[in-house]
Amino acid sequence: MKNKLKVVEALSMVVQIGLNMLVSIFLCLAVGLYIDKHFGTSLTIFFLVFGIISGYCGAYSTFKTLIERSTKDADALYAELDISEDDGFEDDEAEAVGDEQRP
Repeated sequence: MKNKLKVVEALSMVVQIGLNMLVSIFLCLAVGLYIDKHFGTSLTIFFLVFGIISGYCGAYSTFKTLIERSTKDADALYAELDISEDDGFEDDEAEAVGDEQRP
């Protein structure tokens, strides 16, 4: 059940990022087209680029929040299991291999 909840949470984050980008791009495009139509300017490209940049900034913000949340979850898990992040077997194995190769 816990795995299904994580899958649903991940899918909701993907949908949120996609909708954030789409709304930003199409809303700015619509504003640019509206201004071009009523005032005879050529600002559509400017607003389109602004919408793309805005969409990527929103996606970056969402990813940053997701990474911070997962880091907090990992830190809580390490604290719960009383494990430090430096307790890895990779370093111990590398030292053992290095000792074997020395004459």
